Amino acid sequence: MLRSLERRWQKIPRAAWIVLYLILVTGGLSLLFSGWAYDDPFITYRYAENLSRGLGLTYNPGEIRLSTTTPFFALLLAALRPLSPDLPNLAIFLGALSAAVGGLLLGDLLDRPGYPVARWTGRLFYPLFPLLTSTLGSETPLYLAFCLGAFASFRRQHYRLAALSAALAILSRPDGALVAGVLGLMYLFAHPPRKHQWRRWLAGLPWQAMLIYTLLCGAWLGYAWVTYGSPVPLTLYAKQQQALVAGSQAFLAGVRTIMSWYSSWPYQVQALLALPGLVYGLRRCPALRWLAAWTALYFTAYSLLGVTRYFWYYAPLAPLFLAGFGWGLEGLRALLAQSRRKTPAPDVRAAAFQTTIRSLPGLLMAFLLLVQVGKLWNQQLRPDTRYPVYRAAGEWLRENTPDDASVGTLEVGIIGYYARRPMVDFSGLIQPEIAAVLGQTGSYPAAAYWAVTHYTPEYLVLQQGQFPEIEANLLPHCQIEINYPGAPYGYPFDLNIYTCPPASG
Repeated sequence: MLRSLERRWQKIPRAAWIVLYLILVTGGLSLLFSGWAYDDPFITYRYAENLSRGLGLTYNPGEIRLSTTTPFFALLLAALRPLSPDLPNLAIFLGALSAAVGGLLLGDLLDRPGYPVARWTGRLFYPLFPLLTSTLGSETPLYLAFCLGAFASFRRQHYRLAALSAALAILSRPDGALVAGVLGLMYLFAHPPRKHQWRRWLAGLPWQAMLIYTLLCGAWLGYAWVTYGSPVPLTLYAKQQQALVAGSQAFLAGVRTIMSWYSSWPYQVQALLALPGLVYGLRRCPALRWLAAWTALYFTAYSLLGVTRYFWYYAPLAPLFLAGFGWGLEGLRALLAQSRRKTPAPDVRAAAFQTTIRSLPGLLMAFLLLVQVGKLWNQQLRPDTRYPVYRAAGEWLRENTPDDASVGTLEVGIIGYYARRPMVDFSGLIQPEIAAVLGQTGSYPAAAYWAVTHYTPEYLVLQQGQFPEIEANLLPHCQIEINYPGAPYGYPFDLNIYTCPPASG
């Protein structure tokens, strides 16, 4: 079945099927997840909007702090904002396009003559994998497309394109530096310097590629050092402190939690094939070794950093998992072909049976793909319940408060983006001093109480019953402006907006 599909696919001009693939995948995901949103990416949206409005690459205008982990994504959104002022939907579209491009690149990375299953797994399963699609709207799909683009370009010895992709990966997320590290080691392994031939070896280095990478990364590092005092985003420290909060999980401990989300039988089947598939594929596909090395480094780095568990941190593990699954199907196909060769000449019925058996890997892949599409449909039916109520609160603040009115709340992404007001973030993503208190107390309510008394925001947006110290000591001096019952939004808490005079601090 797969060979027949390959033959039909090859009759279509390469450029035509690539364009068709990109249109179908990008359009389908964009429509399906048009209402998808979660809080964290809205911080970057606000950076992009402030930049496009001439307020600089900052969250709170006038506060020069780097609280986005993805400056390139913010720049891209700001540049495209005149074409689409709705940044959340623009980000969904860019994520869908990046997922489609990533599927092509993963398929190309795994492409080996005589092994069609692996490349089709990359093309079909990667852009539709729920762990990846759950990150639509963030920089993660774009970041992964750059990472896969660097590996795929390096495989074809397009070193300048690989360098450009690796540089954009690090500008999309700081951990993209691991990509260049892996590629550098792979180059040295393939082109080791030889004794008494240093000049020839140095002359053969891809100097243009190295220059491209150095200039792009150096430009950002220089700008970040001069502007923010450091290229390291404040969010890294904040998320390390969040991992110390009672009830939180660090990245390494959170692996089991994420795995439990994807523990249904289709994923178990994929995992059973992925484990032996990695062994099978690593022996036959050199590019898979680079992907495996990068994934191992990524996993180790995040484990050592000790950041709190966020689901989007685990999406970069998906390409290797799906590559192993694809090569597991290839291994199954090889076993079936080997058993067929050892079987005596069959009669008609036996031949028909063997034909069915030979098609088993393709049938299994098609069946699991249909199941995955079904899970994708169910996923988009369960959007984040915070979005509508947070958006309503943010829009109320924008319409009913002075432009310079400060607002304190726990999650500043959605509320802050729609409010366009100076924000005090109780989780420490915007103000590192709050993150330090959060790590010391191990409590969001305690950090929120300190933040309110220290920064004295004029408005508070609070989940009712979640901040006992503020409610007992500060709210008696405040006035409730509006109440959003959680039930109509499917949100578990009522959300209240308060006006608090300075004397309440």
